[in-house]
Amino acid sequence: MLPFVSIVIPVATMKLFSNLQKTTGYDDAIATGCWFLDIHPPETTLDKPFTGSGFQPKPYDISYRTLVPKTVSNLLVAGRCHSASSEASASSRVTATAMALGEAAGTAAALAIKSNTEVGLLDGVKVRETLAVQNAGPFSEA
Repeated sequence: MLPFVSIVIPVATMKLFSNLQKTTGYDDAIATGCWFLDIHPPETTLDKPFTGSGFQPKPYDISYRTLVPKTVSNLLVAGRCHSASSEASASSRVTATAMALGEAAGTAAALAIKSNTEVGLLDGVKVRETLAVQNAGPFSEA
């Protein structure tokens, strides 16, 4: 039996909590997040709400760059694996957002095959435009 190996891959752009507070927009947005910050404490507790929990951001863009690793070519990290600070991840990790990120990754993979290029070299705006044609992608305007 092979041992379990965990790899940490640096990704191009970190989505920070301050971006959620400002509702930062991105030209290469491929999904929209809007869930409240559901932060879990690092230790067992019976108290609720947890520190930082409950902030309700306005709908915010998630950039294609959060799916593209810096050091590994032709790989996308989608769903709960995308690049986000722990606070931002407390909002973006919900199933609906993870599914949208997965759809964007699949769309990008198809575009890369069609254009015979690596996914990390794709223009995120083109991925967004393709998602829009499929009635998918972010809710915000480009």
